[in-house]
Formats: sequence, structure tokens, C-alpha cells
Amino acid sequence: MLPSDLLSGAAGRARDVHVLPHRDSPTSTWINVTGVHDESIVRRIGEHFGLHPLVQKDIAHTGQRPRPEMYDDHVYLVSEMLYHDGEDHHLRAEQVSFVLGRNYLTSFQEKPGDVFEPVRERLRKGGASARRERTISRMPCST
Repeated sequence: MLPSDLLSGAAGRARDVHVLPHRDSPTSTWINVTGVHDESIVRRIGEHFGLHPLVQKDIAHTGQRPRPEMYDDHVYLVSEMLYHDGEDHHLRAEQVSFVLGRNYLTSFQEKPGDVFEPVRERLRKGGASARRERTISRMPCST
């Protein structure tokens, strides 16, 4: 499983449909969405994946308290992602939301760049057992 980053914002509207078919893929897929403040992107993905409207709202409106929520066909988890800002040398935090379905993981984050890049790199290189027999695409990400 490798991330398939979703291009968000006005420039990405034409390409964001490429990740939607992964919901029903027989392989496992990680879809990373950057730019959660664009509610139209969150709503489109949320409707496609059957996310409750309140979950969609929680994803788009940051500042939620960390918590898991169980649904019939997926789990929703909202948390804080802490990372070191290399430019300012400060510890930063941003909301990150995860939706885990039968064969997909969708992550929603506020800004490009995150602490998951080492995981992506390991999966790209094929060093993880989760990578076996997985079909993945990767698109650039921007807000």
C-alpha cells in the first residue's frame, strides 16, 4: 500500500477523480488528501466513500478533539500530528484525520508535508510486507 496523493484546490479539480475508483479496488490503497479547508474536495470524497456529513464537517473544520468513531463499514480517527518545522526550528501541530475502510486508508491533512514520508518511502522501496501485490498511483499534492 502506497499513498495516492490527491491534488486539491482549483488546480486539482480535473485530476482528483483519479483516486475515487480505489474505494472498490481489490488491493489496499492509501489516499492522502492535502488541503482540508477546501470543503468541496472533502465533500466529494466523503460522499463517494459514504462518510457521514458530520464526519466530513469534522475533517474540514480543524480543531477537533482527538477521538475514534466506529461506523458500519469504516473507522474514523481524528488526531493531532506533531512535527518539527525545519525552517523555524519549532514544534508544530496540525489536525490529521484518517478513514480506514475494508481496503483503503484515506488521510486528510491541512498542509503538504508530514511525518509519514518515511513510511511512504519504505513502501515505495518494497521493504514492507504491506507492499506486496499492491497497485498504487501517486499524484502531486498542493493546496
